[in-house]
Amino acid sequence: MASSDDNENGRFPRVGFLLYYDGDDRSVGPAPSVDYGKYQIREISVECGPKFADALLSKSRPGGLLDALEEIKKPATSTPVPGRQNVAGTTEHYLFHYNDQFELVYRTIATRHDEPRAITRVTGDRSVTVQWGSWKGITKPIAIMPVPGRQGIDGKSESYVFHLDPKTGKLTYRTISVAHDAAHADALVVPDRVVADWWKSSLSGVDQLAMIMRVPGPPDGNAECFWVFHRDPKGTLLYRKIKVDRDTAHADTLVTEDRVVADWWTSLKGVS
Repeated sequence: MASSDDNENGRFPRVGFLLYYDGDDRSVGPAPSVDYGKYQIREISVECGPKFADALLSKSRPGGLLDALEEIKKPATSTPVPGRQNVAGTTEHYLFHYNDQFELVYRTIATRHDEPRAITRVTGDRSVTVQWGSWKGITKPIAIMPVPGRQGIDGKSESYVFHLDPKTGKLTYRTISVAHDAAHADALVVPDRVVADWWKSSLSGVDQLAMIMRVPGPPDGNAECFWVFHRDPKGTLLYRKIKVDRDTAHADTLVTEDRVVADWWTSLKGVS
């Protein structure tokens, strides 16, 4: 799953496009069996509280049919481009995916906020290995999460990049920064750490991470809240709500225990 959220100045999305796999192929790494039509795209909305009502705005359709997603056979994850949120009515994202040679690449896409909403391509594909020094060694990215309290500080924004360690297969994360200027220089802030060792309060039991989505609405005091989507050993798609403090310690807390997505998200019916 890869979300593309309208994220204004580090605030919170209300409408977004969701890319997801339609079928049994749920692996993170490249797989030659994946081709056009294997993943779908739908448009959903989530209210900014207090009930966070969700709605399906457009039915699922093959992602490969859209120009912005042309030639993408296996999307991996996405993240807003720092400094390019809500600029002239659009928000830009980096969309990471695998090419025909199963190399991890990325392109920049733009989401138009006003009706009719649309996704357009800004740049062509580029090699992650060549362009992202902070991603060195990452072969199977899963989710990217903004670090609370570290957005737009000194002209940079920090993110947690969750991925599978290529040697151990363990869920791992690192902290990176990306500059807000036109060059968007990236840097490694904190090297890889095992999630099970550092996120004991909020991510305990999460082995098959799918996506992390910011909860719409204002911060919860000194913390920001996120929905964490993951699968249990049987493959059932679940989600939980967590919060992470905005101070330097970034203490994490589990807010809501796991729930079955199919039971709670009308807009995600059929997404497995």
